[in-house]
Amino acid sequence: MIFLVSMSERVDFAIACLRRADPTVAITLIDSADTYAAHVDDIRGDSLLLSYDSGILIAGEVLDRLTRPAYNFHPAPPDYPGRDPYHFAVYDGAARYGATVHEMLAQVDAGPIIAAEFFDIWPDECPAALKERSRDALERMFEVLAPAFVAGTVLPHLDLRWGPRKTTRAMFRRMCEISPDISAEEFERRYRAFDGGEWNNLTLTLHGYRFRIEK
Repeated sequence: MIFLVSMSERVDFAIACLRRADPTVAITLIDSADTYAAHVDDIRGDSLLLSYDSGILIAGEVLDRLTRPAYNFHPAPPDYPGRDPYHFAVYDGAARYGATVHEMLAQVDAGPIIAAEFFDIWPDECPAALKERSRDALERMFEVLAPAFVAGTVLPHLDLRWGPRKTTRAMFRRMCEISPDISAEEFERRYRAFDGGEWNNLTLTLHGYRFRIEK
């Protein structure tokens, strides 16, 4: 039994890859916290647990019940473990980005890495575009790895290490809260990295009122 945990609109691609590898494979899709709660007791023994671009956190005690590794598909390179990585990559002015596949541990984005793909960041690339390109990379890696998943192969580790900073949602929110005395240069940097396009994240609180940018 394969438990595929994903809230991505691209999850159908992952399912198709597994079905091509073995049309008879049993797949349970977990696409919400409710479905996770409904199936969490079934995840045990030699089940294969795959987390594919999902925000659902898997408890350590669930991972401990498994006899083979569970794998997570993280939409960022090893340099960027944690939440909202594409925003921080743009803010940092990173030269490259990518995607990572790793064994899951109780600690988020910390397990041994089994696959990674890297690509250069385009000049003036926005976080939304970076996010989509990382998802393209996840699809390519999933397609290659699907036969091994279905066959029950334990995948070897790469000699890659996670970056030292693991970003959190609290860190993201702090970056989105700007002060009235922010410099023009810093404002433009944060606007490009955390706001603009589909997002309305930057806020300024003044005299008890919260302001957002009208687009």
